[in-house]
Amino acid sequence: MNQRRKKSWKRLLLLLGALFLLTAVVVACDTGDGDVDVVDEDIILEEEDLVDDAEIAEEIVEEELGEDEEDVLEDELAVDEDETFAEDGDDVLGEDESDVIVANEEDATVLSEEELSEDDEEEMAAADDEEDMAAEDDEEEMAAQAGDDGLEDDEAFVGGETEPNEVVGAPNPAFAELSSVRWILPGPRELDPNIFGTPQQPLGTEDDVGVALDQRLSNEAGDAYTTTAGPTPHSDRWADVSGEASVFVEDVTARSSQTTRDEIDAEFTFTSPDGEIGYRVVVQQALPALPGHENFGGVGLNVIMHGRTGIGTKLQPQQFAYVTFWGVGQLYRDGELIADNRLVHFMLTEDGRNEDYELVFDADVNPNDYHAHLILPPVEVTPDGPAETVVPTGFMLENGQEQPFLHIMYDDVETLQGGVTGVE
Repeated sequence: MNQRRKKSWKRLLLLLGALFLLTAVVVACDTGDGDVDVVDEDIILEEEDLVDDAEIAEEIVEEELGEDEEDVLEDELAVDEDETFAEDGDDVLGEDESDVIVANEEDATVLSEEELSEDDEEEMAAADDEEDMAAEDDEEEMAAQAGDDGLEDDEAFVGGETEPNEVVGAPNPAFAELSSVRWILPGPRELDPNIFGTPQQPLGTEDDVGVALDQRLSNEAGDAYTTTAGPTPHSDRWADVSGEASVFVEDVTARSSQTTRDEIDAEFTFTSPDGEIGYRVVVQQALPALPGHENFGGVGLNVIMHGRTGIGTKLQPQQFAYVTFWGVGQLYRDGELIADNRLVHFMLTEDGRNEDYELVFDADVNPNDYHAHLILPPVEVTPDGPAETVVPTGFMLENGQEQPFLHIMYDDVETLQGGVTGVE
């Protein structure tokens, strides 16, 4: 830049020097008018040229000086830009550093959240454990209460809902007075082909309610079942005995459950076929559930049972039951309590026997008449669930064995009141 300035000043000095020499020549050559005019004209022209040259020189100098200043400004601007860039660079580095810091903070946040998640999971697991323990405590308390009622744990009997549903219009009471008593003796039961099928296509083999194949007899042709292989409580053999019964129930709980609000207050009296033994059965406790099938929470009104329903044994025909219950009963023999934990089943149903008192099939059930059944199967209620034990009837059969069950029929229903349908 300094060299360019020196050249500019040098040009300017040369031009000024040339102008000075021309002026001196003009003064020395001032000899005549004509020549002078010519000379003056030439001098004027030359002066104009010099002036023009001087102006051009000044413009050149100014332009060069302007360009130099612009260069200087550009250089200064470049320097400023460099400094600014450097400052911006510092900002960029700062942003990078802040990004790193933010990233670290995010990582730390993620770690913190993970730690918190682990803590939350541990707290939730602990809470679940507490809930499980509380549930176990509740179950133990319920089991203890059941034990107080003679149904301790009772898992084999308990299988329904935790909170029992109520029947519509609960509580629904019913009351019946019964007489005209018959004692059912052990004997085979004819097998209904609609219930038990054929040897080629057997039906009705379900546990608890059906009949196993090895407990069936077939005809000579082998294409039909005839009777059970052994004696049952559902036979056509019977004996007249004396007795009566009074039954009061209240139906509240609709289905099998772990608890029940159903109530039973029933008493049955009858004698042995030979008249030598007097019996009394008292039931005041409903069983909330059974292991093999639905029992309506202990008491049921206006329900269909047996046959192919899956409720009760298939050896009994399908019948409409106006009143039914399953409970824990006390058995007295000649006034002495001999068992206080027997399973007792009662039902007041449509008439399931013909004029000869033979137990009929489903199609022959008489809906226009009714009778009642009291059954004590060879099952007792224990703290560990149902146990198969013979009923201590004390009545000896013709074969010298004690009858292991009680099946007592009440053919006359003298009174029937309450929440039953179809009975006047």
